[in-house]
Amino acid sequence: MHRFLALLLALPLLLSRTLAAQKPETGDPPLSVTNRERTLRFSLLFDGEQVTYRVDRLTPDGAANVVIEPSPLGIARGDHDFRRGFELINASPVTELSGVYRMVAGKQLEVRMRARQRVFTFRKGAGGLMTITVRAMRDGVAFRYGFPGTAQVQDSLIDETTGFHLPPGRAWMQPYQRADTWEPAYDGDYRNGIAIGSRAPENVGWALPMLFHTSDAWVLVTEAGLDRTSYGVHVQQRAEDGLYRVRLPEDEETYGVAPRAAAITLPWTSPWRVLIIGSTLGTIVESTLVTDLAQPQVFSDVSWIKPGRASWSWWSDMTSPRDYQKAFPFVDLASRLHWEYSLLDAGWQQMGNGGDVSELAEYARARGVGLIAWYNSGGAHNQAQDGPRDLMVDPETRRAEMKRIAALGFKGIKVDFMLSDKQYVVALYQDILRDAYANKLFVDFHGSTIPRGWQRTYPNLLSMEAVKGTEQYGDSVFQRNAAIYNTIYPFTRNVIGSMDYAPMVLGDAPDRLPHLTTNPWCSRAACSTSRRRRR
Repeated sequence: MHRFLALLLALPLLLSRTLAAQKPETGDPPLSVTNRERTLRFSLLFDGEQVTYRVDRLTPDGAANVVIEPSPLGIARGDHDFRRGFELINASPVTELSGVYRMVAGKQLEVRMRARQRVFTFRKGAGGLMTITVRAMRDGVAFRYGFPGTAQVQDSLIDETTGFHLPPGRAWMQPYQRADTWEPAYDGDYRNGIAIGSRAPENVGWALPMLFHTSDAWVLVTEAGLDRTSYGVHVQQRAEDGLYRVRLPEDEETYGVAPRAAAITLPWTSPWRVLIIGSTLGTIVESTLVTDLAQPQVFSDVSWIKPGRASWSWWSDMTSPRDYQKAFPFVDLASRLHWEYSLLDAGWQQMGNGGDVSELAEYARARGVGLIAWYNSGGAHNQAQDGPRDLMVDPETRRAEMKRIAALGFKGIKVDFMLSDKQYVVALYQDILRDAYANKLFVDFHGSTIPRGWQRTYPNLLSMEAVKGTEQYGDSVFQRNAAIYNTIYPFTRNVIGSMDYAPMVLGDAPDRLPHLTTNPWCSRAACSTSRRRRR
């Protein structure tokens, strides 16, 4: 049995294909993909000049109820504009995909995936090719763009016109944030049940994920499978008639360090545009589409990665990481509660008053508690000055620092202030994860983007923030609205991946929400999936 589980962990997702690929089933439009259950259908609509798509829910009697109304598709690179003026040259047969993969942490540890897929190929001018790959699954549909090629042609990705056209209904979403010292960090204030098509308060638009409820379905829109060859997207400010259009990262992000456009090399594929669809919120919450669509696990040995619980001193005393006398009681707390870790937040590199970090690491090791070290990710791409800083950007410096703290006995790192979805920062995330793995360190990202399936690809990624959580209880507006937000997060942010909300507080702190009752905090720990332990 153990050999079988090890094999599952070591191998990527196995895709099984039917011996004979299928054509669309009788009665389906010619450029469509229907899931195996015949409950969802994705259809391409091509007028000879532009391509759009629509998504329908299918009833047992064969009726089609629109979920996504005709919506634009298109992408542009430096040498070819595939937003209009191209021709459809091929529509592949339908292919069946299935497989099993395992997760180290998350809502499901063993995941079974089944999908139907088609690839549509378009040509622009004298030979530029674009593909649109579509998958239809039990609980949603997804699509992505591709540029075939074998010559390693280099280009730039400059625009995308993808849209999501929703029928009338209600929406739960948060505004995207302008570049600032602490932003964008996906920790804005969610809007609760606003009308679909509402304008975002700032011209930078809305953030993903977005949850919608129409007369016929619940729909969550997000992104998956992002790698270092692209950037992360959000959506435009205006959504007239319910049409939400994709928007690239903002120019102001990274303070001039990196461009907005992405540098690509052919062949190339985009991240997946994902629509999780169900008749109830249960389908949304239970979905694993984001990891289903992610790149398979790239690491061979994950036996050392141990999700667990951590004590955290910074919330109640921001000076505590610098003070040995204030830090070691939180190691004792973790030990008494049989928790696995204790987190040293910003400033720990200056620890004094009776001991230094190496002495605290020895103290923790003797009590069976692993330490987690906080780092500022900057670099010139952020303006936050909290330290340790300038240790994560340069590869040689980063690897030396990780080797140093691993030798001291640290088990993980918390890396903060990423603050951009530009390709430069997307690559930095993945470089940090790879170097951390090489030193047997797990990673928790704060001030971060949203999960896009990386927990499957890089199992040492245990959690990401991208939420307004317990850290923000010093904000009086958040104090008043936290109860509302806590009813939204399980159906939006936490659907797409682990969420480091820091959910459980059993004491008071200056200038923060006073501790009045224990029950809500315990319920948050149960409802917020972050570092779920293996069972």
